[in-house]
Amino acid sequence: LALAEARAQGGSGGAWWFGVGGRAYAQPAVSSGLSPNIGDYCYVRGAWSALPEALQRRRVGGHGSVHILHAPGGPPAANRHPCLALIAGSVVRTSHPVWSLNPDYVNPLSPSGQLLESTLVDYISSPEIMNILTDITKLPSDSFPTRSAVNASASASAVEYLHTEFGALGLTTCSQSFSWSSRCNEGPQNGFLVPRSSSCRATNENVIAYIPGGANGSITVGAHYDSRPFEGAPAPGADDNGSGVAVLLAL
Repeated sequence: LALAEARAQGGSGGAWWFGVGGRAYAQPAVSSGLSPNIGDYCYVRGAWSALPEALQRRRVGGHGSVHILHAPGGPPAANRHPCLALIAGSVVRTSHPVWSLNPDYVNPLSPSGQLLESTLVDYISSPEIMNILTDITKLPSDSFPTRSAVNASASASAVEYLHTEFGALGLTTCSQSFSWSSRCNEGPQNGFLVPRSSSCRATNENVIAYIPGGANGSITVGAHYDSRPFEGAPAPGADDNGSGVAVLLAL
């Protein structure tokens, strides 16, 4: 249904509807084989390609990065993709809301500091950030882009890229190695995504670029360069967190 039509009907006959952007999804007919109970549905946010297969199989509607799932047994367990309850007559936005500056905000910088801030911001452009993001999301190759933290070769490619880019900016770099373990392997069980009993262990590197200063204290700007899913599918991670890395390099 169009959203305006659903609002006009107002859930006639006790039926419910749920809006996603400018669309509305009405209570399914019994003949559809789907549950008529709104409590048997939930929705997740995220790119379709990044959703685990168990969630993709349950998708019955949605738009853009919002996916409605049929989950009569309860919300599927999925790391980083919490399934939220549908509320009859409500509408979920498919885009992020525009952030508005508090009218009472006062810039703490001096006039000269504000001029310097404005000058530096003018050097950063959306096309520049997009170019960097495009490079990041193609690592380590166009055929299978991934920065999975448990993929040693993919992680090494990302680390090499960051050292190269920081070096091109004239920054001194170093690496900090660390090891970690997690129940990262997930698989379907009774139609739901659950952690397997096995665990994985990996060694990764923090890439640090620094500008030596002459006073005490420091300012740290960071972003994680790894992405998900861990296994079995491309993980270009444009939003998680390639965009953060791109902005960091643009700064």
